[in-house]
Amino acid sequence: MSIPIYYVDAFTDRLFSGNPAAVVFSDIEDEKLMQKIAAENNLSETAFINKNHGVYKIRWFAPLCEIDLCGHATLASAFIYFKYINQDNKLTLSIIGEKLKLGTEGLLPFFNFNTSSDSLRDILLDINFDTLVARSGLNYKNVKFFLEKNSNLINSFQISANLNNEKIIESTFSDKKNNNIQFYSKNIENIIDISGLDIDIVGGPFNLKGVVNEKDNEMFTGELSLGKFSILKLPIFAKLLNISLPSLTSLLDSNSGINFKSASAEIKVNNSGIDIVDGVIKADSDVPIFGSSLGMTLSGIYGFSKKTDISGTLVPMEGFNTAPSKLPVVGGLFKGGKKGQGLIGINFRIYEDKEGKLNIQSNPLSILTPGFLQRIF
Repeated sequence: MSIPIYYVDAFTDRLFSGNPAAVVFSDIEDEKLMQKIAAENNLSETAFINKNHGVYKIRWFAPLCEIDLCGHATLASAFIYFKYINQDNKLTLSIIGEKLKLGTEGLLPFFNFNTSSDSLRDILLDINFDTLVARSGLNYKNVKFFLEKNSNLINSFQISANLNNEKIIESTFSDKKNNNIQFYSKNIENIIDISGLDIDIVGGPFNLKGVVNEKDNEMFTGELSLGKFSILKLPIFAKLLNISLPSLTSLLDSNSGINFKSASAEIKVNNSGIDIVDGVIKADSDVPIFGSSLGMTLSGIYGFSKKTDISGTLVPMEGFNTAPSKLPVVGGLFKGGKKGQGLIGINFRIYEDKEGKLNIQSNPLSILTPGFLQRIF
């Protein structure tokens, strides 16, 4: 018996990187044989795809046992299918079950469709589970995800999840003529928990609302907002603090983290990535002299086909820096000319190099030009 096996590195455009998976298109139905093949492949997952009555069924095997679901192996299978098996660029996937237990990856890789020339044009995903067990151990109930996409236009979108008899994640796709979408989560940590992101941010609520467009250069435009929140674990943020404000880094190792009053930004999604426009993260404390307060501004692109490149300003003790600007007569001396700037700030840039690694540039002693100095120079 000769069975072709494809090896795919998902989520990358370079060999020997990303998430590797094996993909097998065949008529194999013998579970013991599938398990032996997966064991010999010795990759985290091997996907077996069997066509029956015009419908493809997929099963995922780790080297030691069959598993419920694997996101990156599913996307690897879709890549092979459209690259070598069938090139009609259409994916229809329906999953209905009583219980799904997520691994450390969460659901995010499962929906991370590449935006290259090989990306899917038409997608229909219909996923329903009575219970979804996230990596935290929490049991989310009545989890629903539905997405219908033709080319770059979303025709229908729905997501919802309950926790402790309360709907904590929901979305609306209203006024299909104008393609308005609104997404809400009571707490951002629930989104992170289900997605499988390796970060720890708590607080909320989280709101995202905007308009879906058919244009490649403007697939989605909208506004993002997050209520009072705390950053407990965010590796790139910790690295930025370590370079710019090392005295605050220790707060990320504590249970309290660094607190913020709110966050907001205009975002635009296109094939290049997510453009962040006029992002503002407000400090939590109005009297920061007695605590560690921090404000931020940021703008730039989180890249898909382009490289990530985000710049901004950290403003430590934001209230202290801006309080003098409210004084009569001398206030103009201290008031910065740009939104989010006070007397003292740290300019930073987070960018992706040729190897795909994120780097940070920082000027930890930047003094932002006061309005008065701007006028005379």
